Amino acid sequence: MAASVIANELGFLANNKVVRIRKVLKSAGLMTRMPKIDIGKVLKAMTYDKKVSGGKINFVLLRDIGEAMVTDEVSMALIEKVLVSLK
Repeated sequence: MAASVIANELGFLANNKVVRIRKVLKSAGLMTRMPKIDIGKVLKAMTYDKKVSGGKINFVLLRDIGEAMVTDEVSMALIEKVLVSLK
């Protein structure tokens, strides 16, 4: 869910697609909100992920449903904003 919101915030994925993704996840009984966890710890843990290269995190984001792209242009500030918004 967070990746679709990030893609939307960056202008890659349309609002109606984010809504559709949320509905599908909910209907499958999957989480669409962040659990009550320390977002600071999540952000720190992300810096150790295998997708980190040159100090930047590579994200797989959607341009459309079924059309993915890879980018490292996602700021930690945007990640934090989205995670907080999903609480």
